[in-house]
Amino acid sequence: MKRRMGFVSNSSTSSFCIFGAWFEKISEITKVEDKDDEGSDFEDCYTRCEKLGLAFVDCQEYEQGYYIGLPWSSIKNDETGAEFKKRARNAVKKLTGKNTKCETHEGTYPS
Repeated sequence: MKRRMGFVSNSSTSSFCIFGAWFEKISEITKVEDKDDEGSDFEDCYTRCEKLGLAFVDCQEYEQGYYIGLPWSSIKNDETGAEFKKRARNAVKKLTGKNTKCETHEGTYPS
């Protein structure tokens, strides 16, 4: 029997489970107007999320929005759930510049 570590996926979707926030538009995250052209705020937002260790889940095909937060798989061995949630809230705040309601989100997205 094989044991898989990490997210289970098939050829069309990937799964996620994060503690973070839902945003309908990139402009809610980046604090600038949405751009649909290339070299857009989408890539800037993705890069900023990576630098903060945040997951960036683009659900445009299903839900018209974005989940941003810390994957539950990134909780540290010596970290409590409350400490993990605080770290996630702080990272989202650092990204957006504002306090944003964070909670656990899970689902799938096209891969």
